[in-house]
Amino acid sequence: MLFSKENLKLEGNPEKKKYRYIISEDEYTIKHSLSSGPGGQNVNRRATKSELFFPVFESRKLTPEEQQELIANYPYPNKISKEGVIRITSKEERSQKQNDEAVKRKLHENINFALRPKKKRITKKPRWVRKKELREGKRLKKIIAEKKKRRRPPEIPE
Repeated sequence: MLFSKENLKLEGNPEKKKYRYIISEDEYTIKHSLSSGPGGQNVNRRATKSELFFPVFESRKLTPEEQQELIANYPYPNKISKEGVIRITSKEERSQKQNDEAVKRKLHENINFALRPKKKRITKKPRWVRKKELREGKRLKKIIAEKKKRRRPPEIPE
């Protein structure tokens, strides 16, 4: 199943997003390295690329069931190592701080997407059952109408 940015985005202002799961900064590590992309000469001298590493099975915030569910439903399974470490990178921005913020935002969006509450399936009756019930309902109406007619006093001819 392909995931696009539209599927992962939560509604509303990104600064005011209410995440159900927020991972504290001591549970993941961020490493910096040289990156390609925008920045001109700055690219060659500054380590602006940010890589976030989040070991899922060492998390104190998530229960073991949530950890398993996160691994199973993570939108980018190829970004999870065999040891259960999620790796997220960002090099779109020119500054290290902005890339750090982007990586943290991506982590929270992906975790909340993977651990979102599942919608309950509403089962519908097959069409033939609904038609049958409709027919029975109409037949029942006729029976009730006839019963009510019989309750009326007899009409006296003039």
